[in-house]
Amino acid sequence: MAWQAATKRAGVFLLVALLLDFGGIPDRARAAEAFDTDTIEASVVRVIAPLSTPDQFSLGTGWIVSGRRIVITNNHVVDGGVSFHLAMMENGKPKVIEAKLLRRSPEKDLAVLQAVSDLPGKALPLADYDAKATTRVIAIGFPGTADLALFNDASTGETKAVRFGLQDDDFYRPTWTEGVASRNLSYFRSIDGPALQHSAPINQGNSGGPLIDSCGRVLGVNTIRAVEGDPQGVFYAIHPKEVTHFLAAAHFSPTLASGVCTITGPSSSALVLPMVAASLLIAAASLWLAYRRQVPAVVKPLTAVARQVSRVAAGGAFGHADRAVVAVRANRAAPAPDRGGKIVTLTPKAAGPEFIIDRAKLDNGQTLVIGRSSGSDVVLPHESVSRRHACIWLDKAGTLWIEDLGSSAGTFLDKERITGKVVVPPDAHVRFGAVGYTLHLEESA
Repeated sequence: MAWQAATKRAGVFLLVALLLDFGGIPDRARAAEAFDTDTIEASVVRVIAPLSTPDQFSLGTGWIVSGRRIVITNNHVVDGGVSFHLAMMENGKPKVIEAKLLRRSPEKDLAVLQAVSDLPGKALPLADYDAKATTRVIAIGFPGTADLALFNDASTGETKAVRFGLQDDDFYRPTWTEGVASRNLSYFRSIDGPALQHSAPINQGNSGGPLIDSCGRVLGVNTIRAVEGDPQGVFYAIHPKEVTHFLAAAHFSPTLASGVCTITGPSSSALVLPMVAASLLIAAASLWLAYRRQVPAVVKPLTAVARQVSRVAAGGAFGHADRAVVAVRANRAAPAPDRGGKIVTLTPKAAGPEFIIDRAKLDNGQTLVIGRSSGSDVVLPHESVSRRHACIWLDKAGTLWIEDLGSSAGTFLDKERITGKVVVPPDAHVRFGAVGYTLHLEESA
């Protein structure tokens, strides 16, 4: 019975120790972050820039740097784009907002976009200091590899790929990767200025996204990997000082945060130890029951438990813009931000993104094409939508018109299939094939 008494004492000791340890966990958890994840995500957008080549477009990341409409990204994301759109989630629903290119610098690899309506997030603060080596950093963005999923086709046995698109909610949700700051570079040739080397993994599509610390401050604009295909944990972000200078030249003043972030992010032990403790608690309870019931107990060595816990913890709308707008150069004075522009809103009746377009295009006599092709002004990636399905425009009197462009599944206005040109009443329900939208035209002043 001596072993039973020893087991009883050990079980009581383990229970007391674990209860004391769990008492400190909430404090560590609260100290892990000084920002709300949802708040940060609301300020990060996916940048979509259709190219002149049919069905080709550039994808990247951007984030709000001033006000509710000014977004910064990399120049190589917008380079060659014929129009620009910002995609994000708002209140759990996908949304695509048209944007204008205000300024870009090929040398600094930076560009500023202005959304035609307010974005759901707010401006992220720029760090007004150098990140120290080993500082925890987090990259947020939309890597293209995250849109691609492989699966086995049961009928053929082949491995196939499926890619998220505009019709998928996950297309609008950013991903997070973690690393540490490695070193500050006073001059980095590819961006002609200072940079921050770090180890938070980034891939194509992350370009232009923010690199933040545990306080939610932006330490740089992610832009490049060291080695194509196998970067070995070496990535680079444009230094916030360079971003501040670029924005000053564009007549924008970002929010600056001074003072180094003193919050320490959660280490691997912060994740593993609570899980080890939980396993020990279960083991202690098993020993206690074995003692009470006078039955043998089988207990794995602690190393095996820790190994298992470690494995668990480790797992732990696009069309052609005015060419004059696209041809903005870095040495050209930035236009004054347009705060009062009118918009055209296409709100989905069921699934699908909401589209917000600059009404100025219609007011200037431009015809907007709606279709499945990426060359359309509004892209509806549904099999029932033709590549060039329908178009809308305003006449000189300000009346909105719609015309079906010979689509196979038809265009319907308030349940009636249209032929030829038809006037669109205010807030009418329009269906393109099987995809329904309510079209709202904001009145001009």
